[in-house]
Amino acid sequence: MIYDSRTIEEQAVLHTAQRICAAARTAPKGKGLDNLETLVLTGADKDAVAEQMEALAGPLNYKFFLRDAQNVRAAQALVLLGMRESKRGLNDGC
Repeated sequence: MIYDSRTIEEQAVLHTAQRICAAARTAPKGKGLDNLETLVLTGADKDAVAEQMEALAGPLNYKFFLRDAQNVRAAQALVLLGMRESKRGLNDGC
């Protein structure tokens, strides 16, 4: 079987994104609560994030969004890490 470089590179990027998500999932969590959400975007979905960043750059006066949107467009994949909202019972200082 023959594998072209583009296919191999795309597979490597997705494999790396999977490993990033797995590493985030297995990292220690505050009070042992796991509210982590991970997402990997490619193609049009990834580019839609860049478009939204560009649209928000002016109204929010976030010039760095324009720069970062270019980086998102140039990337083959975008790994997003977020947390579901939850009360942890921590004091006001946290």
